[in-house]
Amino acid sequence: MKFFLLVVSAFLLSSFTFGQIILSPSWSTIQNSNFPILTAGVRYFDAVDTNVVWAIGYDGAAAKRNYNFFTTTKNGGASFTAGTIFADTNSYVISNIEGIDSMNAWVAAYKKISSDRGVIYHTTNAGVSWADGGTVSMFSTAGESFADFVTFVTPTKGIAVGDPRLGEFEIYRTNNGGVSWTAISGSVIPDPLPAIGALHREYGLTDSYAKFGANDIWFGTNRGRVYHSNTGGLTWNVGVTGASDDIIYLAFRDALNGLVYGYTGATLVCYSTTNGGITWTALPFDPNMGASDICAIPGTTWYASVGAGLGNTLISYSYDDGLTWNNWGGSGIQYTKLDFVNSSKGWAGSFSSNVTLGIAGIYKYSGLPLAINSINLMPAEINMYPNPSNGEMIINLLTAKEGAIINVMDLMGKMVYSENVKTSTFEKHNLNLQHLAKGIYHVNIIRGTEKYSQKIAIQ
Repeated sequence: MKFFLLVVSAFLLSSFTFGQIILSPSWSTIQNSNFPILTAGVRYFDAVDTNVVWAIGYDGAAAKRNYNFFTTTKNGGASFTAGTIFADTNSYVISNIEGIDSMNAWVAAYKKISSDRGVIYHTTNAGVSWADGGTVSMFSTAGESFADFVTFVTPTKGIAVGDPRLGEFEIYRTNNGGVSWTAISGSVIPDPLPAIGALHREYGLTDSYAKFGANDIWFGTNRGRVYHSNTGGLTWNVGVTGASDDIIYLAFRDALNGLVYGYTGATLVCYSTTNGGITWTALPFDPNMGASDICAIPGTTWYASVGAGLGNTLISYSYDDGLTWNNWGGSGIQYTKLDFVNSSKGWAGSFSSNVTLGIAGIYKYSGLPLAINSINLMPAEINMYPNPSNGEMIINLLTAKEGAIINVMDLMGKMVYSENVKTSTFEKHNLNLQHLAKGIYHVNIIRGTEKYSQKIAIQ
């Protein structure tokens, strides 16, 4: 049985044709991945800092799906250097890539022919050479083992996660930069769900993980669950999202607040958590939400997403924890992956062509620095009442500052009301929305560099 995951139409294309593209004003810097073949797509992406990015490519125009090449930059993308990881293209398929710095990176990979077992490889010389960084016992059981991903929460502390072997998820931990790995006892890992009828036994998925800080790690499963460790991989718990099938992408902006994409049958669904993944709440799938990848934007409480499929070719952001999304603009670009390192530096992967001018495979964020949405950091600073209301409300902000911009959005992300309040101070303001239909809305308040958002109900 194949335990790896291939999702989103961008990754399932048997051919790809470059059409007319219009750059987003916020993503107008084009960079060349230098992948070694024509029509290569970015499969996995890891932006380490403002200078260092690592990516895995794949053949976007052939059924053979070559996943054996990588690219990296150490100068913010001014130039990328590409190469291969394994000696051939038939032994392994890469599951994820994890950059440590400009010289060091790790990949997990599984056996291509049998679609099982696996290895973790690493480089210490910027990809000039790669070597097996695991042990002979890791991910070695035919038909059961499968290497899903390897990640590091600090340069020395990391984990490698694989599918259940002998009834327990196969998880290893290093505390010395991968010099040695120790198996985590199944007694501290919640048991995977067994096969029931048409449902497969529970297992992990390639590149389906997120991390925050020095201790928090999450990974998704094919049964709609999310495993979480807040001890750097030493102990684990599990939460149920509500999706019945694959959890494909995860993003956390801090140790408590996160988003996941998953599937219930053929339907793509989104869930949010405010307690680290213990419980999850379903979110509506906004038309501007990209279905190919999501990420948190460090230094802010915002998220970004990209789309590559038919009707979902876009790049967008959310400042209200995934409830509504805003399109950055542009068209004709299939964005496959993205990652940010701070509020002003981010990269998005796409498809490249070595013969078509201006189509180079990677786009760098070129917009203004993204603001911090303070509502979840300082909730006491905003108070709107009554809520629910008949449309007449009072906005109470404890800290007086000059003026404010008030935008009201419906659940589809459409702005239905806007007001620019020009006063010397802004502590209490009457807001009249009686002209709006009954329903749920989001009030977004901008004061200088501060942004606030609150959900309201008009009855």
